[in-house]
Amino acid sequence: MSRSLFSLIAVLPLSLTLACTGKEDDTASDGEADADTDADTDADTDADTDADTDADYTSVAATAGADNAALSEVVGYFDYNIVGAGTVDGDNVSGTIDYVTTDTPVGGPATTLCDTDLGFQGSAYIGDCEDCAWAFDVGNSTVLAENGDAAACERVGTLSFENDAVLRGFVLAYWPELTVAGYYGDYTYSDILRSGFAVDYTAYGYGYYAGPYWVTISEAESEAAGTTYFTQDGNSFAWGFTYSQEQTVDTFFNYCDYVYGSYAVASYLTSDANQGAVDCTGETADTWTFSGTAGDNIAVTVDTIAADSASDLVFFVNGPDTCTVATADDSFDCTFPPVDYQCPSLAYTLEETGTYEVVVFSYGQCTGEEAGYTIDVGISG
Repeated sequence: MSRSLFSLIAVLPLSLTLACTGKEDDTASDGEADADTDADTDADTDADTDADTDADYTSVAATAGADNAALSEVVGYFDYNIVGAGTVDGDNVSGTIDYVTTDTPVGGPATTLCDTDLGFQGSAYIGDCEDCAWAFDVGNSTVLAENGDAAACERVGTLSFENDAVLRGFVLAYWPELTVAGYYGDYTYSDILRSGFAVDYTAYGYGYYAGPYWVTISEAESEAAGTTYFTQDGNSFAWGFTYSQEQTVDTFFNYCDYVYGSYAVASYLTSDANQGAVDCTGETADTWTFSGTAGDNIAVTVDTIAADSASDLVFFVNGPDTCTVATADDSFDCTFPPVDYQCPSLAYTLEETGTYEVVVFSYGQCTGEEAGYTIDVGISG
């Protein structure tokens, strides 16, 4: 994937599943929209599930299960293929967009979701567009024909120039050369086409943010990789964008209802008999099971075991019905500190009787090639 596509991907309605590779930075860079779509994970203060953190815990048997198993599985792909063409006529622009998306399950045939012809037109944009060669306020495009499944077709406004519940007021702009600030430094691109937009949260009780916030929809340097292209011949220009997005399902995490977030600020470790190691990419996990009775106050602690295998560990707990009931991260200082962050622990009151599963993995920040850990499950009383 071309690095210039980073800001476009951020506003796709189909979220990319990036295996747990680290903590997320929700800070938007200057001029880019903050595309944080994470669900609110604020911890609940419900006393029914908040175990007594002053209790003494006795270790109980925890049985090793899956060893370095994948946290998610690819089940298919959404493929985007967008082709646009336009003509500049003085202070005006007009053109068309052919917008096609397909859904291809692993091992199955592709289904066309969108096959839409759109038309756009606009006049010269008079807002902020530093160093761009031209920019036009294209507003809201018009559907000329829908050849796919209209009910299943969900188009991305930054690619189709269509207003939705939040994004609106689109601007189409071209830069012969543009330097963009990125996570790893500045990148300079040539023949870059961008879509600008405003963000309207007034329907949700917030404000209207005129922007424009910019996302890249094509640039010449990506043509060799087959992801995007941009060409211009006199007053005519054309662009294309293709992207294949993995569809994944979580192997262990199973959201059914509210998931309790740990408030623990200490280790409850009483035994280091149960040890394991996972990779540092956040793509695999180990599982451990234990038996519990409804009303039991339990404590789960995961800690590092050596200076050369420390990492930013995290875990979640699944109940007897396989639903994820609790998570823990950054609770106390690890015995052997990782590059950054802390180790997880959890004090929790069980709501059901049966077998519980603890899923342990790493967010990275490793001091070595693997993420070693010890896990202890205790019950008070």
